[in-house]
Amino acid sequence: MLKENQQLQDIVRELPEDLQQQRREDRDEFGDVPNDESINFQKTKLLDVSKEHTKLDKIHKNSVLDHTPNNSEVEDRMLSGFEPTPPGSRAFLQETVRAVLTELETNHTFTCLTDVMYNVTRMKKDEEGLILEGAGKAVELTYLKNQLRREQTLRANDIGLREELIANLKDDLQTQFFQNQMEQEFVNRWESSRCEQNAERLDKTVSGLKEQEDLLKHNMDTEMRVNTDTINFLNQAIQVTRFNVTLRIGVKYTKSRTLVLNSVSLRLQTSLVLSTPYKLTQP
Repeated sequence: MLKENQQLQDIVRELPEDLQQQRREDRDEFGDVPNDESINFQKTKLLDVSKEHTKLDKIHKNSVLDHTPNNSEVEDRMLSGFEPTPPGSRAFLQETVRAVLTELETNHTFTCLTDVMYNVTRMKKDEEGLILEGAGKAVELTYLKNQLRREQTLRANDIGLREELIANLKDDLQTQFFQNQMEQEFVNRWESSRCEQNAERLDKTVSGLKEQEDLLKHNMDTEMRVNTDTINFLNQAIQVTRFNVTLRIGVKYTKSRTLVLNSVSLRLQTSLVLSTPYKLTQP
């Protein structure tokens, strides 16, 4: 029995890669079992591939259990296309495996499975390509992140420099504004003081002119009174002189003397009149 199991394991190892993969999947699905049961299960799995070998599978199980073939088993083997072979022999196992392989090669499910395996292989290659592409994308993403951080750092430094420059400009503007304000206040005070000084000087000048005007009026009034008094005094003197001359010289010389006196008095009055406007125009 152990030799038969060893032979079956050797045959299974010689199976194609696809069947070995299926065997591994079945083992992963159903778990580990004892050696004898595992061999029986593998035999059952290989013989259950085709519906036509169902009876052959039952015959094989019975032959493994009691090693006593009967007529029904022989008939089932003949109906399945197998020649009667002693159970548990290498030839029986080879015929069984060959029948299973023939069935798999002619079965549409096997061809579809081949396509599926091809698609799986291609999918794995695509997956590897995607993994490599993902690695490249990760490297590129890391580079872009570093570039973004570097750009953010540069922008932050630039913004800091601009803010510092703006702060300095604000300080300069405030200082300049303060200086201009101080200069404007100084100019305003200087102009106001100058205006006050000019106003004081103007007031002094006006008051001086008023005093000079009053003095000039007083002088003019005084000169007018003096001239009037002088003219009156001269008229009185002329009259007195005329009376005295008339009395002394006589009537003969009265007219001629009167004319002379009149001309003298007229000259005196004319000289006084001409001299008076000239004195009035003097400051």
